[in-house]
Amino acid sequence: RRDSGDAMALAMLNFGPEVRTVRLRLPPGRWRRLLDSGEERFGGLGPKTPGVLSASRAGRAQMDMAPYGAAIFLRTSPTPPGAGPAAEAT
Repeated sequence: RRDSGDAMALAMLNFGPEVRTVRLRLPPGRWRRLLDSGEERFGGLGPKTPGVLSASRAGRAQMDMAPYGAAIFLRTSPTPPGAGPAAEAT
């Protein structure tokens, strides 16, 4: 989802009874976890998704989703780590 300021969000849902490895194609950059249904505040044992998800310049990322889990990520940077102007110049 994108707003007028170019902010983006990603919602992930796993309705299955087992852990799923998910391969994603996203706009490149860093994505910060906003919510994981496995967090203690929701009665879980702790989040299973990464705190920060990095999508490569090609827009590829991978993560595991807990059984019956949900997670929401917000893009915090449009540039993946190591892909800034200095990295492109080398």
